[in-house]
Amino acid sequence: MSRSPNDDHEATGRRNRLLRRVLAHIGRVPPDVFWFGLAIVGALTGFALQLVDGDLAPRIGVLCLVIGFIVGFGRIIYAKLGRIERLVGNSIFALISDRSLSPVAVRFLARHHQRSVAEQESILNGVISTEDEDEANEWIKTLSQEATHDVRAVDHLPLSDWFTKPEVARCLDTQLRRIDTDDLKVLRLRIVTPEQLADRDERVLLREYIRRHDDAGAELRLVSADRGRALRNFYPRTSTLLVDVDHQPACFIGHYGDDHTMESAVIYLRRTEPVGACADQWKRLWTAATKGGADRRLRDVLDQHRDDPPFDAAPTAALAG
Repeated sequence: MSRSPNDDHEATGRRNRLLRRVLAHIGRVPPDVFWFGLAIVGALTGFALQLVDGDLAPRIGVLCLVIGFIVGFGRIIYAKLGRIERLVGNSIFALISDRSLSPVAVRFLARHHQRSVAEQESILNGVISTEDEDEANEWIKTLSQEATHDVRAVDHLPLSDWFTKPEVARCLDTQLRRIDTDDLKVLRLRIVTPEQLADRDERVLLREYIRRHDDAGAELRLVSADRGRALRNFYPRTSTLLVDVDHQPACFIGHYGDDHTMESAVIYLRRTEPVGACADQWKRLWTAATKGGADRRLRDVLDQHRDDPPFDAAPTAALAG
């Protein structure tokens, strides 16, 4: 029985509809799944052709195997890289466009673009928290390196830490070096306890700490623990690093445990209420140390102990903390 033109037309229509359905289903397959499937099909086809007798089939099999893997997995890798590039590009563009964010945020994200989406969003929002001491120290290092106008700090770490802990010493060295190389202003408040003033080894370390700041051209002011305790933002378990306060500020607030290890930290990358509160309290403490005469009185106490040994002869126990 011969087929009519209408039968051929209906058969063609059915094939076209079937093809459209298949393509529609393929279109709904996630790209990663599609390209992974293509790689698997290519690999299986290549493997099957290896089993066929003859000279040509195995060669075609190897070709299918290679093409399947290159096209399939190569496309997946390319897509992943494209997503990362778009994410980082968009994040950095957003940071540059947001004039309220500290420039530190742009530079940090550019150097650490492998961070998770959640971490990048935190940077974009301008507030980052961490309980990892290494990450906290990385932020202190970044703020010290990227500040453009000034660094203002409140310090009450054990004095020996500035001489024995490499990550702490490096941050101080970076800040003091940039006074000369980048015209950076470094203003630091050092909280001093009566116990430190009464201990010979602590006085030796304190004099060396003061000398290093003076030689570099930093402005260091001493303030008593009573003054610091009145301002809860700074003492006894909190240290603060403020950069570029009068421009596009950033602020590090670290919380320390009884053993003086950092338990947690919050980094603010834009002007917020906590940053404003820290800056205001810092200025009050700086005023008390300078105009109030606290710095001069504490230095006078040090001068009363001129018979203390020089720093080079400081006992090993003092430097070991």
